[in-house]
Amino acid sequence: MTEDKRAVERLERLQSILETLVEFEETFEFEEAWERIIRDAVQLMGARRGTLFLVDRNRDLLLPRVWYGEPWTGQGRPRGYQRGEGIAGRVWLTGEPINCPDVRHDPRFRRSHDPRWAELRSLLCVPIRARERVIGVIAVDSTEENAFREEDERLLTTLARHVASAFETAKLYQGLADLRDVGERLNKMGPRTEYADTLRAIVEKAVQVVAAGASSAGEAAAVIYRYDDTRGEFDRHSRVAAGWRDFDGALDDYPRKGGLGERAILLRRRVLSYEQPDFVINPAQQQQGAAAVVAYPLIAADRVLGVLYVTLRDERRFTRHELMLLDNFVNQAALALYHTEQIGDVSRELARKVYELEQLRRADALISQRPHLDEALAEILRIAVDTTRAEYGSFRLYNRNDERLHLAATAGLLADHVVRTSLRLDEASVIGQAVKQRRPVRVDDVFSPEWKGLYRPLAADIPIRSELAIPLFNAGGGLEGVLNLESTQPYAFDEEDERLLSALATQAVIAIQEFKLIDTMAELTEATLTHTKTSLFELAIRRACELINAPYGAIWRLEQRDDGRVLVLQAASTGQRRGETIPLESSLTGKAVLQRAPITVEDVQNHAAFRNTELARRHGWRSALIVPLLARNGDPIGAFSIYTTDKRTFGDWEKRLLTVLANHAAIAIRDAEILETLRETRERQAVAETFAAVGDIAANLLHRLNNQVGTIPVRVQSIEAKCAAEIEANEYLAKNLAAIAASARDAMRTVRDTLRHLRPIEMAPVRVGDALLDALREVRVPPEVQLFTENIETLPPVRAGRPQLALVFINLIENAIEAMQGAGQITIRAHRTNDEVVIHVSDNGPGIPDALLPHIFELNVSSGGERKLGFGLWWVRTLLQRLNGHIDVFSEEGHGTTFIIRLPVWEEELAEAEA
Repeated sequence: MTEDKRAVERLERLQSILETLVEFEETFEFEEAWERIIRDAVQLMGARRGTLFLVDRNRDLLLPRVWYGEPWTGQGRPRGYQRGEGIAGRVWLTGEPINCPDVRHDPRFRRSHDPRWAELRSLLCVPIRARERVIGVIAVDSTEENAFREEDERLLTTLARHVASAFETAKLYQGLADLRDVGERLNKMGPRTEYADTLRAIVEKAVQVVAAGASSAGEAAAVIYRYDDTRGEFDRHSRVAAGWRDFDGALDDYPRKGGLGERAILLRRRVLSYEQPDFVINPAQQQQGAAAVVAYPLIAADRVLGVLYVTLRDERRFTRHELMLLDNFVNQAALALYHTEQIGDVSRELARKVYELEQLRRADALISQRPHLDEALAEILRIAVDTTRAEYGSFRLYNRNDERLHLAATAGLLADHVVRTSLRLDEASVIGQAVKQRRPVRVDDVFSPEWKGLYRPLAADIPIRSELAIPLFNAGGGLEGVLNLESTQPYAFDEEDERLLSALATQAVIAIQEFKLIDTMAELTEATLTHTKTSLFELAIRRACELINAPYGAIWRLEQRDDGRVLVLQAASTGQRRGETIPLESSLTGKAVLQRAPITVEDVQNHAAFRNTELARRHGWRSALIVPLLARNGDPIGAFSIYTTDKRTFGDWEKRLLTVLANHAAIAIRDAEILETLRETRERQAVAETFAAVGDIAANLLHRLNNQVGTIPVRVQSIEAKCAAEIEANEYLAKNLAAIAASARDAMRTVRDTLRHLRPIEMAPVRVGDALLDALREVRVPPEVQLFTENIETLPPVRAGRPQLALVFINLIENAIEAMQGAGQITIRAHRTNDEVVIHVSDNGPGIPDALLPHIFELNVSSGGERKLGFGLWWVRTLLQRLNGHIDVFSEEGHGTTFIIRLPVWEEELAEAEA
């Protein structure tokens, strides 16, 4: 072969090697690249075989990585070398190439009994250097003596230098790939990632970044310590390490005071050991061969989360590429650590929330099982103490009557140690501050200047330091009480305790209102037996206003009249007169009745459908909540409305609360009406029996009086006939005889007129207008009194006795005239409702005093000594009872009085109406 051809061939081989190196840098296919390089080198040198050795620093051996040529191809593998052993080991040790022309005469050559080595003559070994260290050896041999020239040595050395450069470039690329893998792995970290797993992933990848490539796998180690920036110290138990085989927990490498880690935290940047002139590597690490250390502070969200130490055992410095990779890697690691910590915090917070929800559900279940309010409050209080760091607790309930907070339940204290004084709302105390500010108050230390003197002891002999008070306000803003926790430790409560206690306070408010609702329902049920219908209405309004925290309320009753269905006011807390009516079809209250669903109005003063806007403005009404009154069968019988003086959006709880109360009130009202009807029936029966007996006595009395007093005029006539002359001569005698006869006749007429009312009443169809005219003929109406009638002539006949009904009107009209002191206005209006005629007799007099109002129909209360029988309104009610009627009264001092009379329609008229 000519020299030119040989040169061309060597050039092609060299070009192939360089292409392989470029491909190696781009693909990281180590094994394939090494094999191609050695093959091309053997062919380029004209050698028989070649081997590429790499240093294994973990085992401290020079091991063959790739080999080519006879006799290795397909026939086992060559041996490795210790440092300084054989020619290859000598090159590793000295870092200098060796060109041996004949190994038989070179003592450095390691002899072998393998017959395949007998033919070996020439051997050329060159080091593979990277960053001033030998990372491997390339060896080629030949069966010819002096086979390799200086040119071959220079060529193989150049090839080794390119291999080292490609190796370092591949390490850089591998580091970037590791960064990408780190990023992908960190991105996949989810809620279940443990904090320790994140730390281990960081240190393992840090080692890979520095020690990429098989030849240097054991040169680097990494350790990470978590740092608590609030306390300014490292967490000894958080150590996680990777790298050297014996780099484990037995190595005491805890960061020293003033060490590299603290310097990195102080400077908030990386710190290299060889750049710190006054720094000495930790002796424990030096024993493991540490030669260079870099410390990175892991910073995220302006917080130092930990420090990452990366240590080299080689006597070298970190390369620019390694530091650049670590700089980028540390940022990702810090973010991963931060997010893992955040995930841990969220997980712990979630676990706490789950626990709190379980406690709240448990509290809800336990509360529903408690038959009494004090037991329910004690259960809530016990859960509050168990789920916080509290040692003691108390519940105080607000009493509206004395405007004080009274102790209702305690926890953690013996009964005889508790101070049971009640607290005023205006009293300077932590509890008072919570009520005044209408929000929770957390006191970290009751001895601090801002709270000193405000603590009110729950127990006199316990040194309390922390307090947490939660005011209990219902949905309407009304105060129900205060939930209070205490501890002997300062700063015992945090925001989480405050939130949990607020949730328990909400449950306490619900429990309080539920028990109040139950108590109200029981009270209404009991009141049906003891209260009149009117007082029952008023009781229901008072309790509803207390539950919803509203100042005004009203109850309306649905009635059928000639001109359609209307709602009639039965009772109101203020501002409205009983008996007032509003149309069903065109009013807000009627809308609730028709829809059988609650209606809310934000501002009744400016709502077109509200019927009493002037009244609302006068009393300051703003928002309204109206619910229907439903009977047991679901039919509407009226409506329940409450009004507030501030704008309010009523919630579902308030709607349900008033709906439940209204439904129960409707049932109680129906029951009360049935009982009242039963009482009236019994009273009518008793009155009828009494009057029947009294009538018999009266008839007998009248007969006897007639026999005795009735003969007086006859005897006077007899005297006048027999003694005419004497009488004519004696004027005095004549006048007295005439007066005796007249008095006897008047006495008999008075007795007959009086006893006539005790006789059985002859029921007949009576026109209300006719009876009213009869009464007006008997009553002297002063000219200063105006009397008006409305809708009297259109009424159907009622079932009554005309004289008795006229007497009822006489008594009521004379009462009104007397009350108005002879000057004022009387209005008599009437309408038909179902099978009744309802008559209103109203005046604008001074009204009846509240103290007298419940007793005006009693027998011993007379409306006047000069009036007919002198029995007053008792007589009116008695007459109406005998007529199967009813009378009620509504009066407000200073605003007049209204008597409401109900009489049954005559049966034939009713039958025609039904037909």
